[in-house]
Amino acid sequence: MFRRKKHLGTVTVFEEDEPVPADNFDDLGLNDIKHKDSTNQDLNQMTAAQLESLALGTAQTGREGTQRALRMALEAREIGVSTAETMKSQTAQLEKMSEDIEVVHDYLDKSERLIDKMTKPKLVRMFQRKKGNGKGLDKVKISKKEREDREQLRDKGLDAVQLDDMSDSQKTLTLDDIDDQRDQLFDGETVTDYKRSRRGKKKEPQIKETRQIREDYSQYAAPVASVMRQQDDDLDQISDALVDMKALASAMNNELDYQDKLITEVQDFTQETARRTKDNAQKIKRIK
Repeated sequence: MFRRKKHLGTVTVFEEDEPVPADNFDDLGLNDIKHKDSTNQDLNQMTAAQLESLALGTAQTGREGTQRALRMALEAREIGVSTAETMKSQTAQLEKMSEDIEVVHDYLDKSERLIDKMTKPKLVRMFQRKKGNGKGLDKVKISKKEREDREQLRDKGLDAVQLDDMSDSQKTLTLDDIDDQRDQLFDGETVTDYKRSRRGKKKEPQIKETRQIREDYSQYAAPVASVMRQQDDDLDQISDALVDMKALASAMNNELDYQDKLITEVQDFTQETARRTKDNAQKIKRIK
């Protein structure tokens, strides 16, 4: 084989042991065919043990990549669960604020009645109470429909997601634990299926589907088939993590909508509380 090296006048000198550049497309195609033929010849010359070793190395390399993806998926789910728990805590705080402000309004109701008794004649009070449907107050209230809509939105939020199960599956079943406990699982069952079985949930469809996949590995050598089954289990774990993250994302979006309604409610109640407190203070000043 020669390669164009330099020009000496009209003479072109080639260097040995280097490929000659292709003059046209056909030469390139012939070179590729020759390379493939040589590769096939090398594979044909390998022994069964060498081929098995090559396949095992390829399978192990593939599983290493799958394990890296699994680690990232588990970490992402862990972050999602932590964020969801923080959001639930914030929601509880907003709900407590809303309840406390409603209690403040109840006390304002009582104080206004007392102030009215002290400042207004009885006939005037009776007329105002009748006009106000027995209260004569302009307390901010939430309609029944709005409360029902809010409860439905809350039910679709993070309360609809079992965060404890997600967190438990991460903290108690790491990658090392998956490898150690893999033999303890039911045949063809993933870690998530195993945990579901302990809670009494149906798992037969998933077991049958995974068993069918495992049967396809019978044509491979035992070491290669073992690595491929382990990689298949890792892929199942990645799939479960992605499903969990999708559910988390949807629930967190609903939770944000619910929090937005709570914040609006707290703002309205706070403004009304300030207005009513100011009005009561002015009434008390007139008594003096």
